[in-house]
Amino acid sequence: NQKAYAAWWLWARLAGWGAEPLAGPEKTASPRGGDYGDAVTYTILIQNLGVPTTETVDLTDVVPEGLAYVPGTLAATSGVPDDNDAPTLRWSGTLEASPTITITYDVTVDSQESESITNSAVIASAGYGPVSVTATVLANPHRHYLPVILGND
Repeated sequence: NQKAYAAWWLWARLAGWGAEPLAGPEKTASPRGGDYGDAVTYTILIQNLGVPTTETVDLTDVVPEGLAYVPGTLAATSGVPDDNDAPTLRWSGTLEASPTITITYDVTVDSQESESITNSAVIASAGYGPVSVTATVLANPHRHYLPVILGND
């Protein structure tokens, strides 16, 4: 019986049962909010999910209005980062050399309004549909409380 259970368990795992879900690409902002002039660091993780690929993977990230790219801060653990067309940022590389590629860059909050700013990046490769990842920053999150605190309307 133990051999039968072990064989069943092995076949179930090979079929994908009980396996951890595969993580996809992700994008985060740290900190998630800031006042005018504050710095925010974006981190994008592109993961090789165990499928060896020699295809080139491309990432395009347009820094939205309300945020200002800090020149020279685009960096990646492998591949080629390109900020020559800032605020459009690009990265290109393959996933065969590393299981996870980390791309980072800095922006400053350039808006004086209290608003939510969503920044999207598009990851694409030949033979695969494009994938979008987003992160949201709260610009001047406490600004609408200041007139009440200071006694101004």
